[in-house]
Amino acid sequence: MYYGQFHRKQIMVIFSDELKRDRLRVVQDLFAFIGVDLEFVPATLGKEYNVGGERAIISRERISELKRHAIVKLLWNACPPWLKSKVRLFFIYHNTREDNNKDNRDPRQLLDRSAWTDLCDYFRADVLALEGLTGKEVPWNDFKNKR
Repeated sequence: MYYGQFHRKQIMVIFSDELKRDRLRVVQDLFAFIGVDLEFVPATLGKEYNVGGERAIISRERISELKRHAIVKLLWNACPPWLKSKVRLFFIYHNTREDNNKDNRDPRQLLDRSAWTDLCDYFRADVLALEGLTGKEVPWNDFKNKR
């Protein structure tokens, strides 16, 4: 665990809910924490990367098949390392398509009430322990309040 390796003042915990709710404030808090210019606003602040629910255009299985072809191996081995790096990054960012079947509902709407309550009960102690460890209130109130 990080708390065993670093002093608490060297660890900043940010919940994804916070980042989604107020990106600029979170980034400014992070910049203050690491001691860099608070006035800087990243040009990509509003862009989301690796959003869940996206599917690969070319599956891992198909990629594995392609890698076994002699011509692909020959071309890949001929590429300099800097080009391989760029190709990998390009592929990571562009081999996704939006999943039109993605369900954007709140997780509480996806489970029946009894199952949701059971999950909250099961993880309650862990959520409270996380608050104690980080000294920060978690944004998941359903998991903190006994029903």
